[in-house]
Amino acid sequence: MKLFILSLLFMTLSASAFAQGTRVENITETIYKELEEGKFTDVENRLNSYLANDLLTRHGTDLFLSVIEGLTDMIDTKKTHDKWDRIETDWFKKFPKSYAQDFFRQSFKHSEALYFTSGQSDEKLMQSQIRRYKETMGNSYNRFLRLSQEYPDQWRTHAYLAHNFKRYKLTPKELNEHFVEAQRLNKGEVSSMQGYIAALSPFELGRDDKMIEAGIAAIIKKYPERNLSKPEYIDEATKQEIEDQIFEIAIGRMLLTAREYIEASKSDSYAPTLIPMAYSIIFEDLKKQYEGRPEIIKDHPLSPARESVWQEIENNYALLIKRFPNSGKYLSEYLKLALDNNQTDKIKAIIRQIDKSDPNYRPSELAPIQCNYYSQLGKEERDDNDIVKMYDACKKAATFRNNEIDIYRAGWASRQLKKYEESNEYLQNAVKLSPKNPAYLTDLCWNYKDMERFDVALDYCDKAIAADRKYARAWLGRSHINYYGFNNRALAQKDAQMYKQLTQQK
Repeated sequence: MKLFILSLLFMTLSASAFAQGTRVENITETIYKELEEGKFTDVENRLNSYLANDLLTRHGTDLFLSVIEGLTDMIDTKKTHDKWDRIETDWFKKFPKSYAQDFFRQSFKHSEALYFTSGQSDEKLMQSQIRRYKETMGNSYNRFLRLSQEYPDQWRTHAYLAHNFKRYKLTPKELNEHFVEAQRLNKGEVSSMQGYIAALSPFELGRDDKMIEAGIAAIIKKYPERNLSKPEYIDEATKQEIEDQIFEIAIGRMLLTAREYIEASKSDSYAPTLIPMAYSIIFEDLKKQYEGRPEIIKDHPLSPARESVWQEIENNYALLIKRFPNSGKYLSEYLKLALDNNQTDKIKAIIRQIDKSDPNYRPSELAPIQCNYYSQLGKEERDDNDIVKMYDACKKAATFRNNEIDIYRAGWASRQLKKYEESNEYLQNAVKLSPKNPAYLTDLCWNYKDMERFDVALDYCDKAIAADRKYARAWLGRSHINYYGFNNRALAQKDAQMYKQLTQQK
């Protein structure tokens, strides 16, 4: 008996360690396979342990919610809806009063319904089936409300609805109710905040009447000599000014709401993340509102070009990093925001801080940024250690997303470390994605030249030149190959002259 209890304890501890030390993607894949194999007890125990222990991912988000989202995304709705209907039914029969199962069930049903009502479904699908999914779509929100009543202590339902407010077409009032309820239970701030702050954007849930009235009042006050209460006096230019004024009130309110919430929050709260969230949305909204009027964006007090804006963003990220020193989430978020808004000078200092504070942390959204950073360092700035870090970051970036730039950079970094076979594999994958890119072909040429496989090397340099006759490094590669590989000094000199001519032109 004691042995049995110890075994159970070991399994629980192992599950916790597994959850905290492994990427969410890996956990999701494991649970997905267990569901397919009908191991519902294993799945139930695993998900319940995440619920009971309030486990977080290294990103600082709730592990249970992350896994549920991941499972829903993994399911190919078009191909497997019948199979998952069966899995759900069997799981529900075995655990009829399971929060984990029921939550997943509602989440999947909504995702499934969304697919079949979004115009992507097979035209041959029976109309009765489409009607069934539309009915599911309509009832999905009510089912989550039922879940929140049956499990009143589970903040995750409210956090999930607040986070996915767009999916469920929540009104600002409904969104606020779920957000407040998630906060009241002192949980779920990370999961619910994003939806809450996004809903304050004038391009999300729309502008309310008070906002519109305030915008019109401001324009009337601006032009006291004109009777703007009469429609005939409101020309197109005035309409644009009114629209701009409403927009300014909306984004001002968004930022004020974020600041007020942070001020009222607890000292160990995730609330400071609202400021960068708000600015991220404001930056995008500025582009939409003032499209074709770049001078307004440039001079705007909330423009991404303003140092005062970045100072507020940095101050709040610094607070988050201080509160949660073991999470790389906030550093990576800051880097992404800086990268998206061309704040490259800020990236250099922060990337060094990441390597110093947590050199092993390479989540999917951070690795591409680090890869990008190290690849853009100048020769005078980059040392051997930076090449190793670039190699590590770019390899990880290439595994997280099928991006040809990441793949190419992984190949380039491998080449610098003389890992030629590995480099060739990355570069050939990059060529598959972009067959006529002279940079990819030329690096393959130089790799094979250094491996003394001169025939293959020459072939790749010729392909690079065929793709772009002005690509100088390809001519230099040919020169080296002809000189060192084939002892053809005349051709080598001719290629070298072409290289020199092109580089002097540049």
